Amino acid sequence: MPKHIFLTLLATLFLLAGCPSDDDDDAVDDDDATDDDDDDSEGDDDDANPDDISTSCDDAPAMPMNGDWTESELEDPDDEDFFTITVDEDAFLNIWTGFYDEGTDGQLDPVVTLYTADGATLLATADDQVPRVNTDSELRYRAVAGTYCVKIEGWEHWAGQTATQETTDWTYALNALEMDPDIPDLWYEGVLNPDTEPNDGVAEAQEGTLYEGSNGVYGTIYGLLDSADDVDVYAFTTSDSGAHISVDFYRPTGPGSNGSEGHGTTLELGTIDISDPDGAVIGSVDGTLGIQAISMPFQGEQQILLWVRAPAGWTSGDNDFYVIDLYNAFQSNPLEDEQADGSNDSIGTAESTSFSDGSAYLAGYLDPAGDVDFWEFSSDANQVFAIACGARRNGSGLDGAVFSVQSSDGTPLQTEVETAEADVLWSDSAYVDASMDALQITEAGDYYLRIVAAGQLPGVSDTSYMCGIHNSTP
Repeated sequence: MPKHIFLTLLATLFLLAGCPSDDDDDAVDDDDATDDDDDDSEGDDDDANPDDISTSCDDAPAMPMNGDWTESELEDPDDEDFFTITVDEDAFLNIWTGFYDEGTDGQLDPVVTLYTADGATLLATADDQVPRVNTDSELRYRAVAGTYCVKIEGWEHWAGQTATQETTDWTYALNALEMDPDIPDLWYEGVLNPDTEPNDGVAEAQEGTLYEGSNGVYGTIYGLLDSADDVDVYAFTTSDSGAHISVDFYRPTGPGSNGSEGHGTTLELGTIDISDPDGAVIGSVDGTLGIQAISMPFQGEQQILLWVRAPAGWTSGDNDFYVIDLYNAFQSNPLEDEQADGSNDSIGTAESTSFSDGSAYLAGYLDPAGDVDFWEFSSDANQVFAIACGARRNGSGLDGAVFSVQSSDGTPLQTEVETAEADVLWSDSAYVDASMDALQITEAGDYYLRIVAAGQLPGVSDTSYMCGIHNSTP
């Protein structure tokens, strides 16, 4: 969907093509799709549209909670379909769409919303997956026993926006499951890691499990934090084939609204760390700053701990849950090939980037004691470059990273210093919160992305950065 077009640059970048959702969205029984003939027979008393499946929570048909897909279609851009699900005991829910076909144009961009059974109270709203790999949506929510109403609609209707691409295929497939590792026929073995107390420190770290997919190993942790002093610690072993690690949080808090996501939790996340087995911090982010992921190159087999905290002074609410996905991918943004002789430390020794479908991705490490990296890219005349880069806001310990595009004579064309509070995002898109306008290049030639950092955050050892560059012709 348009407003998230740059999430692949901001978060996990190049590796998103291999996220867990490519492995059948975590559900083993994905082939057990239901026949939508039965679904279409529901709601036939709607005089305005006799084929509409439902018009509100009041006439919503029940959908299964056994891994089977419910398939149907929206009748028009303003249509909304409703279903009910029933939870027999308190549980974490996973509700998602799973019909996206990369080779098909004009597909529905769905939004999933959860209500109380009567539709009177909005509980959670999900637009797209976390991290986003396509337009399918996924909602995770901690529910008490009872009946709930699920709504599916198109993004443009939900957001009150005009889609950039006309929708011609309004079909969808919807699934709902309880997140329970004791139901092995519905979940990949090892993918689910529910919070099991005590797991409050190094000595009590909960041993986590991961599932190996075609492009990486991944798992989901989920649980509750009881107070501002509570911390949950999980222990994982990364893959010997791993090249990148991504820890993605389901944010923001609250139920959301039209045009605004909210995953329903009342828990604000505080500092999230990746550490070694002794607790020495490798990567760290502050969830209160709007950061939604740790994302960094991470090579080979390593023993790590994942620390989940609430902010200092946080006051508990009615539904203080978290859901976090850990993904250790076999691919990453192409890493720098810096040598001891100082290559890539100047324009003359800059490394080249490689564009594919208009985009290039890169990653590297900086020695905070004066290291500088240069990356070369070519531009035709009158090109526009959107650029997203991250270091500290990806979890790196680099402080005050400076990202600058220069001409071949070293003249800076556009420069930004990363802060703890805001992403480095140069874009003209109306759907993203850009930090600067996209870079306009008028003359054909070679240009250079220069990266340097002011220093290193105390107690955080990682020194990586990642960038994505997308070019277009106005």
